[in-house]
Amino acid sequence: MQAEASAIMEKWRERTKANDGRFLRFLDGDTKNRSAANVQWVHPFDAFSAAYQRLDWTVDWDEGLTESEVAFVKDHFFNFCVTYQVDGRDPEEPPIDRDPESYVDSPEVVALTADGDAMMEAGMYEAALELYEAAKVKRDSAFFGGSPSGSPDKGKKAGSPLARAAAHSSSSTDGAAESPARRPSRRVAS
Repeated sequence: MQAEASAIMEKWRERTKANDGRFLRFLDGDTKNRSAANVQWVHPFDAFSAAYQRLDWTVDWDEGLTESEVAFVKDHFFNFCVTYQVDGRDPEEPPIDRDPESYVDSPEVVALTADGDAMMEAGMYEAALELYEAAKVKRDSAFFGGSPSGSPDKGKKAGSPLARAAAHSSSSTDGAAESPARRPSRRVAS
């Protein structure tokens, strides 16, 4: 995995060195519309963060990559966010705590994942998936600096494993479930 990521990043370094390592974002989603009003330079962290959060951005990070390399990047958006967060970027948000204890191995994420594993072993796949999703939301919230999103049961069926997990995890926090932060796009003069 490391070798493939390094090879892809080397391609990006070569391709973007004239642009200070930045990718081109197409505001209207049309990669053929290269008018000054439609493009902006974006740092790789912002491009991958937007992709990871499934924001509606069209960025040329995939230019010059093979199909398998594009698939690899898509499978590892989170890793590229972490890699590029501190690489030549003036952060708009506090730096990511690279200590895994803060987001990957937090007690809430570990507990939700363990509960999901137990459900999976019991053959309760839907419940396991809901618990894994809750763990992912907690992890993403810590990674992206989440904010309270209201009631822990909002958008969940009462009594579902996910609602119980949200209620369980909110009892150890301030009483509100967290969700991944959605940062507004950052416009860069072209």
